[in-house]
Amino acid sequence: MVQWFGHVSFGGDVGVRPGVLLTTAGTGQLQGGEFAYPAAVVLFLAALTLGNVRSTASRIALTVGLVLNAAGCLLTFERSFWAAGLLGLGVVLVLTRGQEKLKIAMLLLTAGLIGVGSLALVAPKQLKTAEERAFSVADLGQDQSVRYRLVESRFVLDRIHAHPVTGSGLGAEIFWGRPWQQVTPKSYAFSHNGYLWLAWKVGVPTAALLVLLLVGAVLLPAPRNDDRLTRALRDGSRGAIAGLLVATVTFSTFNELSITSAIGLRGWQSRPPLRSHVDGAASAGAGDADPAGRSPPGLTIKFLEAGLLPGPLREVLLDLPHGVTVTL
Repeated sequence: MVQWFGHVSFGGDVGVRPGVLLTTAGTGQLQGGEFAYPAAVVLFLAALTLGNVRSTASRIALTVGLVLNAAGCLLTFERSFWAAGLLGLGVVLVLTRGQEKLKIAMLLLTAGLIGVGSLALVAPKQLKTAEERAFSVADLGQDQSVRYRLVESRFVLDRIHAHPVTGSGLGAEIFWGRPWQQVTPKSYAFSHNGYLWLAWKVGVPTAALLVLLLVGAVLLPAPRNDDRLTRALRDGSRGAIAGLLVATVTFSTFNELSITSAIGLRGWQSRPPLRSHVDGAASAGAGDADPAGRSPPGLTIKFLEAGLLPGPLREVLLDLPHGVTVTL
């Protein structure tokens, strides 16, 4: 919001870029943070609606974060990031059960109506720009951004065909220009299609493995017995990854330092944690004998190696009653 209202422009992918293609009222597009806005919207909404957050201060903070990131996503005026946010919210809705699904649907409907009404009152110009930008998908044949992405992709595909297995290396470049826009040819190490960029740089097998890992993080089932906040963050992470996978078709998320680490974190958070159980059974494994001579009758520790248990944790386990299950 500081970038937007302060008309900050640093050039490149930070600040506000002048103009909005295929609109009559657009004055600029918010660039800084554009990859993160849809993912953050999905995570904030999941935590707010599914996380059973009871603290008033926490709920206010989550609401403020949701509103600010939704506003940021809108002001990018990038259809791909809008689609990423909507798909991510849809994934969270699909993963949700029972009354919680209705709760999210009603919240989204209410938030949408309030958002459109608020924009009509305080920012009608931005609302008109968003409307024109959204309906411009019907005129993709006249969209210059679509045309140059297609031409760019053909140059990248040529390089992939030349080195399909090993890739051309992270420093590889393509040489091309846009004569229809009077842009002279020059070398680029960048490609807007993130999947083609990845295959070009590291090869098709490595690219396919990485993409399959991310798809698996979204599609593979997760346990339903976690606490509500953990489940909310996991479902939110799965939705965020799904949205970013869609945005990667037109924006290369794999080579943007502003979002690659976040994708890794969301991928880790979307999967269930490793578990260790302490349950009623025979005796403790090797390595957790008590120096004081105490023995934990009826206690079995199933761990990678019981000897790796730290002293304070071992003390806690030795004092547990029989038949207790502990998740580490």
